[in-house]
Amino acid sequence: MRDETTGAVYPVEPLGLAQQGAEVYRANGCYACHSQQVRQTGYRFNAVLEKAGTDPDVVTRALRQANPRLIVEEAELFAMAEGEVLPLGPINLHRRGTLEKVFSDAGLEAVEAKVRFDLVPTGPDIQERGWGKRGSVAADYLYDDPAMPGSLRIGPDLSNIGDRMPDRMWHLLHLYRSRLVVEKSMMPDHRHLFEKRRVGDEPSPLALPLPEELHPGEGWEIVPKPEAIALVAYLQSLKSGQPLFEAPMAAPSN
Repeated sequence: MRDETTGAVYPVEPLGLAQQGAEVYRANGCYACHSQQVRQTGYRFNAVLEKAGTDPDVVTRALRQANPRLIVEEAELFAMAEGEVLPLGPINLHRRGTLEKVFSDAGLEAVEAKVRFDLVPTGPDIQERGWGKRGSVAADYLYDDPAMPGSLRIGPDLSNIGDRMPDRMWHLLHLYRSRLVVEKSMMPDHRHLFEKRRVGDEPSPLALPLPEELHPGEGWEIVPKPEAIALVAYLQSLKSGQPLFEAPMAAPSN
């Protein structure tokens, strides 16, 4: 599917290493402790100042009319950057229609000001935990065979881990000894995905930067096996932040 606004294609079929990594993920039972299923409870709207315009007083009056308890001065509005969320608090669907009329009646277009309303998915997975940008839907699993949404969350949800944690070395260290990068992590070490070998003419670019107590010794290094490299490629491919017809959200700003 192609997003008509951004031109982005989603979902994208995992190929090469990422496809191999999905099999490593399954073979190691990662789905038993991790879900790939962001839960969403609803939506709200943010009013965003898209264009400040030539007369901040008009925008200020509109804000006060939209929320009479709001205290905002022209100087604050002057300092507000375009693209910043207006200080109106969460907006529900009914209130959005009221606010659109308020801003229209205030004559924002006449002073070249513009306010847009961004659709924002809500729920603990999205707002508090930061595990995704929207709820998971069937299209997210289109190329998964088998789909591995998981049913337990001993560890965090991984639906969007490729965006949250893009660094390959972080993932390699996490697999080798999870507490090196996540304090109090309960994830078991996956040292079977790594090997100890002698350093060649130059250290491997994928050699783990281990602390002294875990270092294999002078002239030795710990490097990932092909299975570990493939698994990390799969994790980096997990990105589910694209707006969909059945899972709408504000399109990312350019």
